[in-house]
Amino acid sequence: MPEDYRPYLDAILESMARIRDYLAGMDFKDFQNAPQAQEVAISDLQAISEAASRLPDKLRSSAPRVPWRKIIALREELAHQDEAAALALAWEVVHHDLEPLGHGCYLLLEKLTPRGE
Repeated sequence: MPEDYRPYLDAILESMARIRDYLAGMDFKDFQNAPQAQEVAISDLQAISEAASRLPDKLRSSAPRVPWRKIIALREELAHQDEAAALALAWEVVHHDLEPLGHGCYLLLEKLTPRGE
């Protein structure tokens, strides 16, 4: 029986929702001064990166508008940058890459979910 990749996609979407909740109404300066929001954003971005890395290339190729390589590399990049660079990267990803990632995840979930479920 093939592996079910839906839990990874669900985890990505849940992490994205948590990030959006914590960063709602913030600008970058607010984010820089909000340690709890920083922790949530960076932790959830790393979780998103890990979950994305568990998806096979063949499945990811079904959502070509998602910057998969960037998302997968994110965990290591965030862990190895100084705080200021990590915050800037996290902010950039949240505001430029999460929307296409979310669309891609929903597309893949539709592809993986049998009709009638």
